[in-house]
Amino acid sequence: MNDPSSKERTLLEHISTHWTMMGDPAKFVLRYAPAIRKYLVVILKKEQDAEDVSQDFLMKVLTKSFSEKQVTRGRFRDFLRVAIRNAACDHLRQKHPAAVDQTTLEETLADRAENEWIDHWRGCLLEKAWRRLDQFQRQTNGNLYYSVLRLATDWPTADSSELATQLSQSSGTRSSPESFRQQLHRARRKFAEFIIDEIKETIRQPTKEEVAEELRELGLEPFVLRYID
Repeated sequence: MNDPSSKERTLLEHISTHWTMMGDPAKFVLRYAPAIRKYLVVILKKEQDAEDVSQDFLMKVLTKSFSEKQVTRGRFRDFLRVAIRNAACDHLRQKHPAAVDQTTLEETLADRAENEWIDHWRGCLLEKAWRRLDQFQRQTNGNLYYSVLRLATDWPTADSSELATQLSQSSGTRSSPESFRQQLHRARRKFAEFIIDEIKETIRQPTKEEVAEELRELGLEPFVLRYID
């Protein structure tokens, strides 16, 4: 007899690695809304313009979403960047109809904000991974992964004895330097897994090579590969 839970896991795994098949890619837009707004600030250089375009863009996504033809392959990050840039171009063209031609405008905006887009996207991705690690700690008995990694991140020069003492005080449970180091290693591995999961969700039918390339472009490869076999 087939195991229903096994079928459910298989379906969830399939969905999580095929973002265009989810029926509503708009969910990913909302997850990365902070990166969208920051990107628009860099492009448009005015907070109010960025706010107007961001709100208009998100509203259109929620009401119209994307067609299957628009999101057939590749990284969602790249697709979304082009869509946002086009929205910014439309905004500038409407405000300044006598400005430079469309091609020149698009090239100018692309050069101006590429690095910032990657930085903002990476920031959102890491925030999602932190939230998942926090949730994992809350839902899993016997681990303090979020707490130990947060302490190690916030106090990079502190040794394990100092960090174990802080953890004992904040958690109300006794932590030795050795147990802290063990939890920290496991926490870093789990955090790396969450980063990879988040990246997989933004690549259609991701391969190991595509995930590795995305990690390199986002500057996360050294950290992740250190803790993932």
